[in-house]
Amino acid sequence: MTVWIDRHGARKDAHLARHGVTVEQADEALSDAGRVVLDPDPSARPGGRGVRTVGYSRSAGAVLCVITVTEKGITYGATAFKANTTYQGIYREANDG
Repeated sequence: MTVWIDRHGARKDAHLARHGVTVEQADEALSDAGRVVLDPDPSARPGGRGVRTVGYSRSAGAVLCVITVTEKGITYGATAFKANTTYQGIYREANDG
């Protein structure tokens, strides 16, 4: 399960909404059986601990990129957004060959 709160305990709903995504849609992408997990996130800064999951959200009708970070055994959702063509292609290749 992914926890969608920031360092101050506030929910991430507003942050995700700025990217046109809901928490529920991000969770759908994380739960997608065909998801692709990139660990570490290839777009992370050097030393970054983020993991990029590329998965499909049925309710969004789109492939999403979801960035998570695990600390002390808890996985936190950092952000989520609609995948660009590069990550859509990675998802498609993994699922359609």
